[in-house]
Amino acid sequence: CPALRSLDLSGVKGLQTDVGFFQDTPQLEVLVAAGTGMLGFPTSVLACKGLRQLQLNSNNISSLPVELTQLTRLAELDLTNNQLSNLPPQLGLMSGHLRVLLLEGNCLRTIRRPLLEKGTTAVLDWLKDKIPT
Repeated sequence: CPALRSLDLSGVKGLQTDVGFFQDTPQLEVLVAAGTGMLGFPTSVLACKGLRQLQLNSNNISSLPVELTQLTRLAELDLTNNQLSNLPPQLGLMSGHLRVLLLEGNCLRTIRRPLLEKGTTAVLDWLKDKIPT
């Protein structure tokens, strides 16, 4: 559906987002896939270049792809209540457009709670400083 701008798949258990799943949704700006039980980051989302809001909270996502940085319009990313133990430092490169990064409820080992409490800008700046040179 080329004109689709918003899609809510919350609660759809066993959701499978194969490689071409979002191929025909070039206008998609908002994707909500909370509580679907997905086990990994849906890389098919990377085809949605106009995505502004991505809600993947309450799933079982344990890692994020570096390619997430290709979503240059993404302003809000909700990853609360997943299984993330670390974040790719390259996420810090999204500081120019990512205004909200929600990470509560994850077992992040590399980011301390006081830093998380300072908010998105502080976390993204910290991540950017961790990018290997």
